[in-house]
Amino acid sequence: MPWPDRRLLDLFGISVPILQAPMANSTGIEVALGVAEAGGLAALPCAMLSPETIETDVALYRAHASRRHRRSGARDSHHQCADGTPGPGRHEPLYA
Repeated sequence: MPWPDRRLLDLFGISVPILQAPMANSTGIEVALGVAEAGGLAALPCAMLSPETIETDVALYRAHASRRHRRSGARDSHHQCADGTPGPGRHEPLYA
């Protein structure tokens, strides 16, 4: 039976109602890629990562996620970055 309410699916361009939580130090790029390829909304857990690691993970995500799932990168922007600077807007150019 298909999901009865497609609003969320259509909004995020996903095919299944699965939203990955970006759990710092618990998951990584591999889980995000798996969720995106399965059709869910992926999230890169960036709260505890250095800017260099975030850049690497975003590049890997862009390189390996299929084109239709690339926009699934969630933004953990309400937290501080690893260097203590505020999250909002700091990594804006890195959003997949």
